[in-house]
Amino acid sequence: MNKHSLIFKPISILTLIVSVSILSGCFSKPTGTSTSQISSDSFAGSGYQSNDETSSGISDDSGVNSGTGSTSQNGTNSANSALSAPSSRNASSSTNKATPIPTVQPTTDIVIKSVLKVGDYVEMGRYYGKPVLWRCVFTDANGLLMLSDRILTMKAFDSGGVNLYPDKTIQKEDVAKTRTAYGSNIWETSTLRTWLNSEAQAEKVDWAYGTPPFKEFLKDGKNPYANEKGFLALDNFTKGELKIIKSVSQKSLLPQIDYIKLSTGGSEPLINKGDSPTPRNEPNMQNLPDVIQNYNKAYFHDVTDKMFVLDIVQINKVAQNSQILGADYYIGKPTQQMIDNSQHDITPFLAVNKFWYNWLRTPVCDYNISKVYLLSFKSPYHEKGIYYENANYFYVGVRPAFYINLLPNVFVSGNGTINSPYVVRHNY
Repeated sequence: MNKHSLIFKPISILTLIVSVSILSGCFSKPTGTSTSQISSDSFAGSGYQSNDETSSGISDDSGVNSGTGSTSQNGTNSANSALSAPSSRNASSSTNKATPIPTVQPTTDIVIKSVLKVGDYVEMGRYYGKPVLWRCVFTDANGLLMLSDRILTMKAFDSGGVNLYPDKTIQKEDVAKTRTAYGSNIWETSTLRTWLNSEAQAEKVDWAYGTPPFKEFLKDGKNPYANEKGFLALDNFTKGELKIIKSVSQKSLLPQIDYIKLSTGGSEPLINKGDSPTPRNEPNMQNLPDVIQNYNKAYFHDVTDKMFVLDIVQINKVAQNSQILGADYYIGKPTQQMIDNSQHDITPFLAVNKFWYNWLRTPVCDYNISKVYLLSFKSPYHEKGIYYENANYFYVGVRPAFYINLLPNVFVSGNGTINSPYVVRHNY
């Protein structure tokens, strides 16, 4: 053995040790990486809840905090409030099937991960030039229902004049020509539904089912909206905001006079317990439980909408969540913009801190052909509960609602409270 061979062996062992160390480091977990830098895809299969279309994002009501804020926002390390950046999944894997290392990419957007719950607030869209605040009020088979936190405007449910069925034939009338004088109480053909679901600009709304809501066809000629842009027009909502509004098919009750032509189910008209020759003098026109007593048997058809006003069953569900939403929250209070931009009688009852009338989409289903149910507050004129009025009356408010489509990374800021509502991404 010569002296050169004695030197060679120690060098080989050292080289081997260094090589093994390098290879081992390739599979070690990187350190110093914050949760805000890790791709949301890296949480796949780990129990992390992502707001995508395969995960409904619906929190069971039984787990909802009784406050207005989101309990998932209380901890800064909560997965539901983690910040995330756009990324692509690392598809490579070793022969030992080691867990892929998350790919970290730069981001220009802060994305709020959240599971929306009953009681949470969302800011989305504008009306009368001001942001609209929505609130999650309950969940059902269609998902999470968002109700405008306040009454946004005063508008008639329908206009008088000519009223058409969906097939464009003239709607049935009574001897007194009530629908011609006071409008129709069919939700599908109402001018209010047309306006709420229209994206058209001013003077471009397609009033497909009869006379547009010009002042000549409204009670006292007040609050016409025939020339107003549609509620969903791009000046009110961005393209990104419109994408998270679901299109849903819902049960809509029918007046008895129309069920033969339009109904797809039901066996009897909805019972109107409060009906009488002098309804304004009744001490309690209708309670919520009374008006829904035979709802499941009532004549109906299905109507597909993006925006709508609630029906009697939906508003009852809102009332049942009063411990979360607040006492009498279901009745609704107006915005200052509604008061400033509406024609109305001078009354001490119309104020931002007081409840106001607003439409439901349920018709009075006996032989009335123009009356529609609405929510009423306690006053010298009415008791709190369900009341009804002719479809073309001008003073009733509109409180829109929709089902939210929780797309990935839908919220860019906020924590769901009234002072810091979730804000919807504008640039889908």
